Amino acid sequence: MELTTLIAHIFNFAAPAVVLALCLPLWGKLAGQKKAYPLSVPLWTVVHCAVCLTMLLLGLWFSGHDGKMVTYAAMVLAGVSVQWWGGR
Repeated sequence: MELTTLIAHIFNFAAPAVVLALCLPLWGKLAGQKKAYPLSVPLWTVVHCAVCLTMLLLGLWFSGHDGKMVTYAAMVLAGVSVQWWGGR
């Protein structure tokens, strides 16, 4: 596999986690979460990204395939759980 193909595969694997990690803290602010985050928004985005990427990697490890809907559902549930935990 060429280097450019490998980079494209890694980027496409991580893209859903990164997009969700960028959207969740902003959505929390727009939805009117009254309480302050325990971290700043950029750091909170990094936490979301780490949690979502971990869920994607666990889904890849357990199922052996990328792109399973169960993995994406688990990623969203984990991201929302972190969002809820941070806003309480």
